[in-house]
Amino acid sequence: MKEYSQYILFNFYSVIYQRDIKQQVMQAFEQVTCYFGNIYTSFIPLNKAEVLIIKDELVLFVGQVSEARGLIIQLTTNQDNQFKFEYIEQKLLNKKEHSSFTYNFIKFIFVSDDMMIMPGFIDSHVHPQMGGILEERVNIKQYSTWEDARIKIKEYIDGKQKEQDWIYIHGFSQGWFKDIGQQVEYLDELCNDKPLVIMRDDLHAYYCNSYLLNLAGISINTEGYIGKENGKLTGLVSEESMNLIRAIIPGVDKQKQVNTLHSGIKKLIESGITGFCDAAVKENLLDSYIELYKNQQDLPWCNISLAWNRLFLEQTQNYDTVLKLDILDNLLDRFQKQNLPKTIQCKTVKLFIDGVLESKTALLNVQYCNCNHHGNLLIDDLKEIIPELIKRDLQIHMHSIGDQATDILVEIFDDLYNRNLYIPNEIQHYAAHLQFMSKKAIQKFQYLNIGACFTPFWFYEDPKYSVLYQMVPKEYISDMYPIKNLPKQNIGFGSDWPVTTPNPLWGIEIAVSRQPMGHSQGFVEIGDLNQCISVQEALHYYTEGSAKLCMKQKRGTIQNNQYADFIVLSEDLFHIQKHKIHEVEVLATFIGGKLVYDNEFSVLHREIF
Repeated sequence: MKEYSQYILFNFYSVIYQRDIKQQVMQAFEQVTCYFGNIYTSFIPLNKAEVLIIKDELVLFVGQVSEARGLIIQLTTNQDNQFKFEYIEQKLLNKKEHSSFTYNFIKFIFVSDDMMIMPGFIDSHVHPQMGGILEERVNIKQYSTWEDARIKIKEYIDGKQKEQDWIYIHGFSQGWFKDIGQQVEYLDELCNDKPLVIMRDDLHAYYCNSYLLNLAGISINTEGYIGKENGKLTGLVSEESMNLIRAIIPGVDKQKQVNTLHSGIKKLIESGITGFCDAAVKENLLDSYIELYKNQQDLPWCNISLAWNRLFLEQTQNYDTVLKLDILDNLLDRFQKQNLPKTIQCKTVKLFIDGVLESKTALLNVQYCNCNHHGNLLIDDLKEIIPELIKRDLQIHMHSIGDQATDILVEIFDDLYNRNLYIPNEIQHYAAHLQFMSKKAIQKFQYLNIGACFTPFWFYEDPKYSVLYQMVPKEYISDMYPIKNLPKQNIGFGSDWPVTTPNPLWGIEIAVSRQPMGHSQGFVEIGDLNQCISVQEALHYYTEGSAKLCMKQKRGTIQNNQYADFIVLSEDLFHIQKHKIHEVEVLATFIGGKLVYDNEFSVLHREIF
């Protein structure tokens, strides 16, 4: 009886052991997924594949089906089953079908050839926390006149905002006022008993009512970037003078700061973005990133640019001074001591060289705005700051709109190069926006290895509403955003969201057409149409090109042993008309092989057995 009991016990543990082994095998293979379809692995050069095999967070194999046959049979075959590869070959005959099946714990997904699998987009210049904050506000960007926007604002104020202490609006355009003039009275008529602040669409200015101006202590005698006409305040407060308003805007607690950052990043993921550079980070925002990336998984990889200029971040940091080298060193040291995942890095410093045209702070080589005015250099000691940052092996990320601003930074780098204090091939520094560039700067960008980050959504300026045509000479308009004059290997794209849309597809359409979205009849004459780029170039700049600017050379493509960051689009961008690119949808976003955004992608591929 004792021997029989031992026999039963032995068999019981044998079953348990075999079950555990089987579970381990299941866990080992359940992370393997094979995708078949129209797969673009890179864009310059243009490379395609038929099958993508993901194991855990990495690409196990990408290539042609014939090359993958042995690997798939090896992965799916055990002592009880011999996988019949012919079934896959039969399924591939119907390239329009979207379906899936599971065999031996491996998922096989067949994506219709009408769709497009490609590397995830990379945004090399974006502000996700501000995007998250502004998503909660009334947005008036969609209106084309002040009168239309005024009606919307009035409805908002008369509605649920009656009980609020502050009124926040986002998205006015400076072009609305080019014929009617901008007056503080327009806002006072809407609200005169509480602060009303409207953020301009480029984030470089506020439009404030008199109540708020008085609260901030702003008068006709206040110096700085304060709008004044005929001895009166206009309500416009721009650039660093915005800090007078930000200093008194009620802040939000630390958890809310983390939450708005997270919601902004979720918006990027929904747009197909799997990596990005936050273009202006201060101390509190840095703390929010540390908190979020410590505790949240499945986030895009992120490169942080610490902002040098005196810059308050609205509702999250209403105090600040210019970043000094000792403060910078302390912030970097604090960041490095955190136990953070490899998906986040902080090795970049942001310098605002100049401002923007709408605030008359873009620094040009010519006078503009019909006055004795060239714009403003926002940092006086660039010649001292840049070499110190280079000594620290930090990347420099520069905001530069005007041609004189770009000339200044190029001259500094050229001088350091000639004195052997700058080696172009070590770290690629880059300038963002580059609305206007001199021929001299264009020539030197290549041998100095300075990268160029363009915001493609800006490549079209509506002549009806833009103030550009009243501000700068015609020859400047014809030479805007000279992307084709720069070396392809040094170019990336950034949305600058929430200044523009976070959706890369909208920017891509404008980059390839330099026309309004959806425009297909003739041409709207604006700028140099010879600066239009191809779909292939645009996709490269929004993937591998941006990855290079963000110092992530192993991202932006789909390659063996690299992280499986990819997206699925509803249509192949190479097979549709250019004016329909903005209609294409992101169906799915994968980060490290994991589906993190599902726009009905899962329901499209039905399980067939």
